[in-house]
Amino acid sequence: MGNMNYTAEVLHVPLLLASAAPHLALTPAFASLFPLLPQDVHILNRARPDKRRLGNLAEVDATTLTPELLLTIRCLVSGLSSLCEHLGVREECFAVGSLSRIIAADLANFAPAKNRRKTATGRASVVFVDRTLDLTGKWRLLWKAS
Repeated sequence: MGNMNYTAEVLHVPLLLASAAPHLALTPAFASLFPLLPQDVHILNRARPDKRRLGNLAEVDATTLTPELLLTIRCLVSGLSSLCEHLGVREECFAVGSLSRIIAADLANFAPAKNRRKTATGRASVVFVDRTLDLTGKWRLLWKAS
């Protein structure tokens, strides 16, 4: 069969962002990552019967999440950190909502990001917004119109 010593170069480019406007990028790969709702606290409590009970969404942190949700968040955080590394920027995170707060905290505590921030020359602001918060106003208007 000839020479069996072949070399292959494999490049992995994750499709993380979609540019919606000149200064707005969305993450369609994580469209299924929907923010926590108040009734999700009961589901989280059932998943951890031997631990302290959660009273509301403000008490939820990364340690109280299900392994599947935590894995999805870690994938998002890793992708955002890689993007910031590629751009050479140090991010400032802002969060609106309970799940956004968890994601921003996870990015702030991500070990490779801590090393990157020491050498980054640029700065970027990253705003995490729970999608339920931007839908609330529209639904309220539709409800009042009915």
